Amino acid sequence: YICAQPTKTYTISPTSTRTALVSPTQTIYPAQTQTLTTTPAPVLVVINKRAEGNLGETEIIYTISVKNDPLKNVYNINLWDTLPPQLEYENFISGPEPRVEGQYIFWDWGGGIINPGEVVTVSFRARIRNPMPDMIVANTAAGDYNDDYYSLVRHPIVFSNQVFYPDGRT
Repeated sequence: YICAQPTKTYTISPTSTRTALVSPTQTIYPAQTQTLTTTPAPVLVVINKRAEGNLGETEIIYTISVKNDPLKNVYNINLWDTLPPQLEYENFISGPEPRVEGQYIFWDWGGGIINPGEVVTVSFRARIRNPMPDMIVANTAAGDYNDDYYSLVRHPIVFSNQVFYPDGRT
């Protein structure tokens, strides 16, 4: 709304002047109030990673499993692993064939669904580039997906446990 209000301005001289004061104001009358929830929907998947190999050898076999919560379906699953610089990807063993670009490995289940309680697994081989005594390589994987709550955008990234080779700790 624009409101015009006449005011009187007095000066030191004996002359009186009328000045219109235009004051634009905006009044908003909300018809609906929307409250944003900052708590994301619960994570429905668990990503578990294992590293196996023979001590003293340079080959590591990584197995990554994605387990769905027993309550709802998840779909459009993506999984990725960025290998540390000490490793070099060799080949995939099981699961969908990944897209590999340097140290980055990416799996896409092509929009498929993981039913409640179901587990999907990928395995691949990596090689230690320059093995050194007492060397430990740490690595994690990550993924995202869609579910009933996150149907238009991807669920926030879910990370696996961190694995250490050859130590075997997780």
